[in-house]
Amino acid sequence: MRNLRLSFILRQRKLTISLIVLTATLAFFFAVIPRSLVYASGAIGSGGSGSGGGGGAQSSNGWGWYNYSSSSGSTPKPAGFKFGGPWSAVSKTCRDADADRVIAFIVLNKLNADASHGVVYDYHTVYTGPPRFGNYKGDNGGGWLTTSSAKSKYNSLDATLRSHYTWGTNVGWFCYSTAPPPSVTNYILGPIVSLNTASVEVGSPFTVTSTMNNTGTTKSDNISWQLTKKILAPGVAVPSGGNSSRDPCDFFGATDCSVSDSGSSTVFGIGSPAVGTPTIPVHNENTQDLSAGSRICFILSVQPRANVNGAVDSNWAHSTPKCLLIGARPKVQIWGGDLMVGGSVTTSGSVKNIGGIDRTFGSWAEYGILAAGIIKGIASGSAFAGPGLANPTVCKYSTLSFTNAGSSTSCEANQSAGAVIGGYVSTRSLPDVAASFPIISTTPNVAANLSGLPSGTYTASGNVSISGGNIEKSQYIVINAPSATITITGNINYTNGTLQKLSDIPQVVIIANKIVINSDVINVDAWLIAKNSSNTGEIYTCEILGDTINKCNKPLVVNGPVMTNKLYLRRTGGSGAGAASGDPAEVFNLRPDAYLWAFSRAATNGRIRTVYTTELPPRL
Repeated sequence: MRNLRLSFILRQRKLTISLIVLTATLAFFFAVIPRSLVYASGAIGSGGSGSGGGGGAQSSNGWGWYNYSSSSGSTPKPAGFKFGGPWSAVSKTCRDADADRVIAFIVLNKLNADASHGVVYDYHTVYTGPPRFGNYKGDNGGGWLTTSSAKSKYNSLDATLRSHYTWGTNVGWFCYSTAPPPSVTNYILGPIVSLNTASVEVGSPFTVTSTMNNTGTTKSDNISWQLTKKILAPGVAVPSGGNSSRDPCDFFGATDCSVSDSGSSTVFGIGSPAVGTPTIPVHNENTQDLSAGSRICFILSVQPRANVNGAVDSNWAHSTPKCLLIGARPKVQIWGGDLMVGGSVTTSGSVKNIGGIDRTFGSWAEYGILAAGIIKGIASGSAFAGPGLANPTVCKYSTLSFTNAGSSTSCEANQSAGAVIGGYVSTRSLPDVAASFPIISTTPNVAANLSGLPSGTYTASGNVSISGGNIEKSQYIVINAPSATITITGNINYTNGTLQKLSDIPQVVIIANKIVINSDVINVDAWLIAKNSSNTGEIYTCEILGDTINKCNKPLVVNGPVMTNKLYLRRTGGSGAGAASGDPAEVFNLRPDAYLWAFSRAATNGRIRTVYTTELPPRL
């Protein structure tokens, strides 16, 4: 096989033609010429010796494309062509060239037959849809052509196309068109939407990208498209796309539905994605002030959706909605004291554009942070407090974070290496609060509610629920239950009344193996100490594991010291929009009343009591 690239001029139009010459038993020569012009193809034999070999007599000139025994002029059937290949291959060649005629030489089945023994037949076509032309049929009423007429049509071809072929010697067939073939439109559109993220926090930006698939064989008509935004409340299932006569907001529901972008008279190319298609603009979006668990969905719709062989489907094609889940990056705040951790501290932050300035919001401690492992994300010295930190650096929000570094190493010098903070191992141990409140065999079990409970030390075992309570002036309750799991199901609140002396300060101390705070609890005025005989313990800020975003979304405040081996922060509250982006899910507040109450007890236990006095006479 050899490929030839030839250029020629037809009707003042410059075209590039590919000529493919196949030799041996399958020889084709065809070229696609602009519609309404002549289309050329050819099929030849071997030259023909007239010996009758190869399945029957041949023409002496090698035309023997089809043999028939009758010379009565009856229409021969196009089958069994010699040397030209099967009729299906010939007709496909002409169909691919958009030709509606095949000119074939029909040679009498006679040894050494030449042109005088043959006739020329014009095979017409009927349009039956893609491919452009269906079957080629003989026309009994006028399908026969004279040799001179066929020769004239052949000679009208450009000489380049007629190279290697000689009329009357080796031209077995060719095809041409008498008129431009009918226009065929065949497209089926499939819109697609994609997002650059699967979830985002309120107030954060994201982008929507739209693409189009066209599984047809031609480019589309002028198409209208629409990018629609649909907001779904928490818990509402994501709808399916589909084809419909209804527009997007009618199809998906008008509530919280709006048009984000649209266009018209857009032509989409062929392929998946459609090649050469004008790009649908990328849509930039910023999340609204939506509750966590909501979804923002985007749908790309097009109309008309298809045109198959001239049959237009004017319905809308709605893509499968692509949805983004509104989540939260919860923050925790430590007030009134330091954060001391035996391992690492890693938290996430949020960057929001507030008043044209990118500000960072995150977790923070009011004073210092000491960690044996790395400190990452969380700020010390209240650096993230307020409206967020503009242009943050690790050094800028770690001014009170301890790190194990040489005296010549600065925070700025470490920034290129990630500014590792932490690694500060302290030999300091947690105080043994339980030892100050020993339990004996007569220590009573704690009641379910702490309101009105007499001051003193209590104990518990197994699983115990505390429904909360209001702690009055001078009331203190210590629950020393190192083997128990205590679940706090209601708020524990200290009195707001006037206190006049240290002994008036109310206080609750909870010591247990495991402390769980239920999701409805928003305030715990108590010391929380999770510690057992193995010096391990756990504190959970919500009892739910799994879908916490909708069930643990109430902010929690704990007023008192917190000591535990493991602290599980499961609240998802706070992290709102705008300046509220830094609102915490949990606040642990070490207030002065805890210090004052502890000082009062220490002073009371350490005083010298006078048991009796004896008056003695003075000595002079």
